Amino acid sequence: MIQDTGIIVSIDKDKGLGVMVDGVDKCETCSIRTNCAQKRGEVLYIPYKDGYAIGQKVKIEIGSISLYTTSIVLYGIPLVVFLCGIFAGYYIFFKNMEEFIKSILSFALSLLLLLPVAFAIRAFDKKKQKQVTYHIEKID
Repeated sequence: MIQDTGIIVSIDKDKGLGVMVDGVDKCETCSIRTNCAQKRGEVLYIPYKDGYAIGQKVKIEIGSISLYTTSIVLYGIPLVVFLCGIFAGYYIFFKNMEEFIKSILSFALSLLLLLPVAFAIRAFDKKKQKQVTYHIEKID
């Protein structure tokens, strides 16, 4: 579960509660801090709830995120598909061609195989977004 604090900067019944996250000042030693979604000034929209006002300080808890599964889907599966495409193209489909052409066509085959993987990952991402739960509470 990810926990952070922030200040409500906008309230919209359609978009939800816009919270500017405070968390980045605690990330000085983190190796991925430059690529993290919690950059200063970015607004996180969470589902709308009554009883909150603009300028109010809140604590946010984000649950149901499996980083291990997500990492394997985002990085592992495309890598395996890409490598399989290269090896299949090089040793099976284009084995009787000139070396340079064989390399280029194997690379092109790998890129072609990544297209359906990209659509599958996008569908997985949309499904995962619906499973994320948010809990917000006021800080006095």
